Order: sequence, then structure tokens, then C-alpha cells
Amino acid sequence: MTTVLLILLSGLGVSPEAASAFEEANNAFREGRYADAEDGYNRVSAALHGNSPALLYNLANTRYMQGSLGSAILYYEAA
Repeated sequence: MTTVLLILLSGLGVSPEAASAFEEANNAFREGRYADAEDGYNRVSAALHGNSPALLYNLANTRYMQGSLGSAILYYEAA
């Protein structure tokens, strides 16, 4: 899934830095480093100048795993 999304990101003209930040954020999430994952997803959001549903969903998951249920719900609803 990550490879497919990285290919799609590069096809949309997303910078290599944003694609790299997305991959790093996914790795951080898998390793249980949820705050680092959140930071990475926020960097991707800034590089894209907006959010995609998948990015919002990932941010919601990071907030949920950190125990911030209110903000997680907001991200889930926005996704």
C-alpha cells in the first residue's frame, strides 16, 4: 500500500521530501512512535497545501493512539 501511495504522490507532482516524510511517518506509526508519525503527516499536509482523506485518517489514527480522542474524532469526521 505504501508503495502504491508513493507512486501516486510522485505522479501528482508531490515533492520527494513530502513522499519521504510520508514514508517516514508510516514507519514511525508501525514502530509505535505516534507523535513522530503525527509530525510526519503534518509535514506532508503542509507540503501538499491541504489534506487528503487518507492523510486525515492517518492523522486521526495517530491522535487516537496517543489518547486524544476528541481530536481523533475530528480528524475521522474530516476524512
